[in-house]
Amino acid sequence: MNYSNIMLDVLQKSFEIGEKTFKIILQSLNKFISLLVISSTIIATTGFLLPFFSFLLYEINIDFGLLLASFLITFAVYNLNKLTDIKEDSINNANRARFTEKNSHFIILAVIASSFIAIYLSYIKNIFAVFVILFPFCVGFVYSIKIANFRLKDIIGIKSLSVGLSWAFIGTFIPIAVQSSNVLLVSLIFYFFFKVIHQYYNLRRKRYRRRQVEWRENHTCFFRQGKNKELFNNSKLNTTALVNIFIS
Repeated sequence: MNYSNIMLDVLQKSFEIGEKTFKIILQSLNKFISLLVISSTIIATTGFLLPFFSFLLYEINIDFGLLLASFLITFAVYNLNKLTDIKEDSINNANRARFTEKNSHFIILAVIASSFIAIYLSYIKNIFAVFVILFPFCVGFVYSIKIANFRLKDIIGIKSLSVGLSWAFIGTFIPIAVQSSNVLLVSLIFYFFFKVIHQYYNLRRKRYRRRQVEWRENHTCFFRQGKNKELFNNSKLNTTALVNIFIS
């Protein structure tokens, strides 16, 4: 009995099982990350981390209840925006549009529940905390909802301005709901957050527009090439037909 061959077969099968298992784990991990992105959980985590960083800047004791409220209201705002952008997403982001349309009822319930919990958590602290938490939600609501066939989102540059303002407001003033600070430090932190986020969204918007222009140019060239090829083939067929007529 050849034990070396048996060992080789066992190692080969083990390797195949390990490879399949690794592929399954990668696929599951990819689906999980995609779900976190599509469901706005990752961006909501930023809503937790930004004021956390702000607490450290102010050197104020961290209030995890308000950080959770910030996470929940960010989750609610971005999911509300997804519900109002299904038509646009069906063109620009088909996967997100399908996810939103398929789970629209659950998303609506999640938006309502997370909003109420965020307001309750901030109300426990004080009224100023409620105002801070509601500010990005109100901005997001006015930004996303269409009134008389008009949305603020349709105005060029409003997105980066409203997003920068909302993030800067919630990042700057959540710690102030716990403990007051001097006006100069508050102003500097607000300016820092607003400037960074506003510039980031401006750059992302320009990159997105550049990609749209490139996509249109590529598809226009492809269409023209296809059209020219079709005309050439048609002319070739017509010429062949005329030759056949004369020969006959």
